[in-house]
Amino acid sequence: MFIHKIKNSPITSNCYIIYRDNKCIIVDPGSSSNIEILEFLKLNNLSPEYIFLTHEHFDHIWGLNDLKSIFLDLKVISSIECSNAIICSKKNMSAFYKNINFTCLKSDIVFEDTLDLNWNGIHFHFFVTQGHSLGSVCILFNNNLITGDTIILNEKTVTKFPNSSERELKLSFLKISEKVSFPINIFSGHGEDFTINSKTEFLNIYNNN
Repeated sequence: MFIHKIKNSPITSNCYIIYRDNKCIIVDPGSSSNIEILEFLKLNNLSPEYIFLTHEHFDHIWGLNDLKSIFLDLKVISSIECSNAIICSKKNMSAFYKNINFTCLKSDIVFEDTLDLNWNGIHFHFFVTQGHSLGSVCILFNNNLITGDTIILNEKTVTKFPNSSERELKLSFLKISEKVSFPINIFSGHGEDFTINSKTEFLNIYNNN
Protein backbone atom coordinates (compact mmCIF):
# COMPACT_ATOMS: atom_id res chain seq x y z
CA MET A 1 0.00 0.00 0.00
CA PHE A 2 1.19 3.50 -0.86
CA ILE A 3 -0.07 6.95 0.15
CA HIS A 4 0.61 9.85 -2.21
CA LYS A 5 -0.13 13.44 -1.21
CA ILE A 6 -1.19 16.17 -3.60
CA LYS A 7 -1.46 19.80 -2.52
CA ASN A 8 -4.83 21.13 -3.57
CA SER A 9 -5.06 24.51 -5.30
CA PRO A 10 -5.83 27.39 -4.97
CA ILE A 11 -6.41 26.58 -1.27
CA THR A 12 -3.49 24.45 -0.06
CA SER A 13 -5.47 21.65 1.56
CA ASN A 14 -4.24 18.07 1.20
CA CYS A 15 -5.55 15.40 -1.13
CA TYR A 16 -4.35 11.83 -0.61
CA ILE A 17 -4.31 8.94 -3.05
CA ILE A 18 -4.16 5.55 -1.36
CA TYR A 19 -3.24 2.83 -3.82
CA ARG A 20 -2.39 -0.82 -4.10
CA ASP A 21 -1.86 -2.74 -7.33
CA ASN A 22 -3.87 -0.82 -9.95
CA LYS A 23 -6.68 0.37 -7.69
CA CYS A 24 -6.89 3.52 -5.62
CA ILE A 25 -8.92 5.71 -3.29
CA ILE A 26 -8.92 9.51 -3.50
CA VAL A 27 -9.30 11.44 -0.25
CA ASP A 28 -10.48 15.07 -0.27
CA PRO A 29 -10.05 16.17 -3.91
CA GLY A 30 -10.14 19.89 -3.18
CA SER A 31 -8.52 21.50 -6.23
CA SER A 32 -10.42 23.63 -8.71
CA SER A 33 -8.68 21.52 -11.38
CA ASN A 34 -7.95 17.78 -11.13
CA ILE A 35 -5.03 17.86 -13.58
CA GLU A 36 -2.45 16.69 -11.02
CA ILE A 37 -4.68 13.87 -9.79
CA LEU A 38 -5.44 12.69 -13.32
CA GLU A 39 -1.79 12.80 -14.32
CA PHE A 40 -0.81 10.72 -11.29
CA LEU A 41 -3.53 8.16 -12.00
CA LYS A 42 -2.44 7.85 -15.63
CA LEU A 43 1.27 7.64 -14.78
CA ASN A 44 0.65 4.82 -12.30
CA ASN A 45 -2.14 3.10 -14.26
CA LEU A 46 -4.56 3.53 -11.36
CA SER A 47 -8.31 3.09 -11.39
CA PRO A 48 -10.11 5.05 -8.63
CA GLU A 49 -12.91 3.18 -6.86
CA TYR A 50 -13.81 5.44 -3.94
CA ILE A 51 -13.61 9.03 -2.84
CA PHE A 52 -13.41 9.57 0.92
CA LEU A 53 -14.44 12.95 2.31
CA THR A 54 -13.15 14.06 5.71
CA HIS A 55 -15.65 16.92 5.86
CA GLU A 56 -17.83 19.19 3.81
CA HIS A 57 -15.79 22.38 3.29
CA PHE A 58 -15.25 23.46 -0.31
CA ASP A 59 -11.45 23.25 -0.22
CA HIS A 60 -11.79 19.50 0.34
CA ILE A 61 -14.50 18.76 -2.24
CA TRP A 62 -13.89 21.21 -5.11
CA GLY A 63 -12.78 18.49 -7.55
CA LEU A 64 -15.57 16.08 -6.65
CA ASN A 65 -18.02 16.88 -9.44
CA ASP A 66 -15.38 16.65 -12.16
CA LEU A 67 -14.03 13.30 -10.93
CA LYS A 68 -17.53 11.86 -10.69
CA SER A 69 -18.19 12.91 -14.29
CA ILE A 70 -15.02 11.17 -15.51
CA PHE A 71 -15.17 7.99 -13.42
CA LEU A 72 -18.83 7.03 -13.45
CA ASP A 73 -18.50 4.11 -11.03
CA LEU A 74 -16.79 6.15 -8.30
CA LYS A 75 -18.49 5.86 -4.90
CA VAL A 76 -18.27 8.76 -2.46
CA ILE A 77 -18.14 7.94 1.25
CA SER A 78 -18.77 10.51 3.97
CA SER A 79 -20.68 11.11 7.16
CA ILE A 80 -24.37 11.84 6.69
CA GLU A 81 -23.83 15.40 7.95
CA CYS A 82 -21.13 15.95 5.33
CA SER A 83 -23.39 14.53 2.63
CA ASN A 84 -26.20 16.86 3.65
CA ALA A 85 -23.88 19.87 3.62
CA ILE A 86 -22.10 19.42 0.30
CA ILE A 87 -25.40 19.98 -1.53
CA CYS A 88 -25.55 23.56 -0.19
CA SER A 89 -23.04 26.26 -1.18
CA LYS A 90 -23.44 28.06 2.14
CA LYS A 91 -22.91 24.91 4.20
CA ASN A 92 -19.91 23.82 2.12
CA MET A 93 -18.62 27.42 2.42
CA SER A 94 -18.07 27.92 -1.33
CA ALA A 95 -20.57 30.78 -1.26
CA PHE A 96 -18.12 32.74 0.87
CA TYR A 97 -14.98 32.21 -1.23
CA LYS A 98 -14.92 34.51 -4.25
CA ASN A 99 -18.61 33.68 -4.73
CA ILE A 100 -17.80 30.40 -6.51
CA ASN A 101 -21.08 28.92 -5.21
CA PHE A 102 -20.92 25.26 -6.18
CA THR A 103 -22.77 22.22 -4.88
CA CYS A 104 -22.23 18.47 -5.10
CA LEU A 105 -24.59 15.54 -5.19
CA LYS A 106 -25.09 13.64 -1.94
CA SER A 107 -22.57 10.93 -1.11
CA ASP A 108 -23.20 7.37 -2.27
CA ILE A 109 -22.41 5.78 1.10
CA VAL A 110 -23.12 7.59 4.36
CA PHE A 111 -22.97 6.80 8.06
CA GLU A 112 -24.11 8.46 11.28
CA ASP A 113 -21.37 7.37 13.69
CA THR A 114 -18.98 4.74 12.31
CA LEU A 115 -18.37 2.75 9.14
CA ASP A 116 -16.02 -0.13 8.37
CA LEU A 117 -14.81 -0.83 4.85
CA ASN A 118 -12.54 -3.62 3.67
CA TRP A 119 -10.87 -2.61 0.43
CA ASN A 120 -8.12 -4.46 -1.42
CA GLY A 121 -6.86 -6.10 1.77
CA ILE A 122 -7.00 -2.90 3.86
CA HIS A 123 -9.49 -2.29 6.65
CA PHE A 124 -10.72 1.30 6.97
CA HIS A 125 -12.56 2.46 10.08
CA PHE A 126 -14.43 5.75 9.71
CA PHE A 127 -15.69 7.57 12.79
CA VAL A 128 -17.35 10.95 13.29
CA THR A 129 -15.18 13.62 14.94
CA GLN A 130 -17.32 16.74 15.07
CA GLY A 131 -15.87 20.03 16.23
CA HIS A 132 -14.32 21.67 13.19
CA SER A 133 -17.56 20.95 11.35
CA LEU A 134 -20.69 18.84 11.74
CA GLY A 135 -19.56 16.47 9.00
CA SER A 136 -15.98 15.90 10.16
CA VAL A 137 -14.63 12.35 10.36
CA CYS A 138 -11.32 10.61 10.91
CA ILE A 139 -10.29 7.51 8.97
CA LEU A 140 -8.15 4.86 10.66
CA PHE A 141 -6.27 2.19 8.70
CA ASN A 142 -3.27 0.17 9.86
CA ASN A 143 -1.25 2.65 11.94
CA ASN A 144 -2.43 5.63 9.90
CA LEU A 145 -5.07 8.24 10.70
CA ILE A 146 -6.49 10.68 8.17
CA THR A 147 -7.81 13.56 10.24
CA GLY A 148 -9.05 16.21 7.82
CA ASP A 149 -9.00 19.51 9.70
CA THR A 150 -9.55 17.92 13.13
CA ILE A 151 -5.79 17.63 13.77
CA ILE A 152 -3.22 19.77 11.94
CA LEU A 153 0.46 19.91 12.89
CA ASN A 154 1.25 22.88 15.15
CA GLU A 155 -2.16 24.43 14.50
CA LYS A 156 -5.10 25.01 16.80
CA THR A 157 -8.18 23.37 15.30
CA VAL A 158 -10.48 26.00 13.76
CA THR A 159 -13.85 26.19 15.51
CA LYS A 160 -15.03 29.60 14.30
CA PHE A 161 -17.55 28.41 11.71
CA PRO A 162 -21.33 28.40 12.35
CA ASN A 163 -21.44 24.60 12.74
CA SER A 164 -18.18 24.33 14.69
CA SER A 165 -18.09 23.41 18.37
CA GLU A 166 -15.22 23.51 20.84
CA ARG A 167 -17.16 21.19 23.14
CA GLU A 168 -17.66 18.60 20.39
CA LEU A 169 -14.01 18.92 19.40
CA LYS A 170 -12.90 18.02 22.94
CA LEU A 171 -15.15 14.97 22.86
CA SER A 172 -13.73 14.01 19.46
CA PHE A 173 -10.17 14.20 20.77
CA LEU A 174 -11.09 11.84 23.57
CA LYS A 175 -12.72 9.50 21.05
CA ILE A 176 -9.56 9.50 18.92
CA SER A 177 -7.38 8.72 21.96
CA GLU A 178 -9.53 5.66 22.65
CA LYS A 179 -9.63 4.45 19.03
CA VAL A 180 -5.98 4.56 18.01
CA SER A 181 -2.83 2.75 19.07
CA PHE A 182 0.45 4.63 19.30
CA PRO A 183 2.62 5.45 17.50
CA ILE A 184 0.15 6.69 14.87
CA ASN A 185 0.90 8.44 11.57
CA ILE A 186 -1.24 11.54 11.06
CA PHE A 187 -2.30 12.64 7.57
CA SER A 188 -3.90 16.05 8.04
CA GLY A 189 -6.16 18.16 5.88
CA HIS A 190 -3.52 20.90 5.72
CA GLY A 191 0.22 21.10 6.31
CA GLU A 192 2.67 18.28 6.84
CA ASP A 193 2.17 14.66 7.80
CA PHE A 194 3.59 13.67 11.18
CA THR A 195 3.69 10.94 13.81
CA ILE A 196 2.29 11.01 17.34
CA ASN A 197 4.40 8.60 19.35
CA SER A 198 2.43 8.21 22.58
CA LYS A 199 -0.88 8.91 24.26
CA THR A 200 0.87 11.51 26.41
CA GLU A 201 2.01 13.36 23.30
CA PHE A 202 -1.50 13.15 21.89
CA LEU A 203 -3.02 14.52 25.10
CA ASN A 204 -0.62 17.47 24.94
CA ILE A 205 -2.12 18.32 21.53
CA TYR A 206 -5.59 17.86 23.00
CA ASN A 207 -4.84 20.16 25.94
CA ASN A 208 -3.51 22.88 23.64
CA ASN A 209 -6.77 23.06 21.71
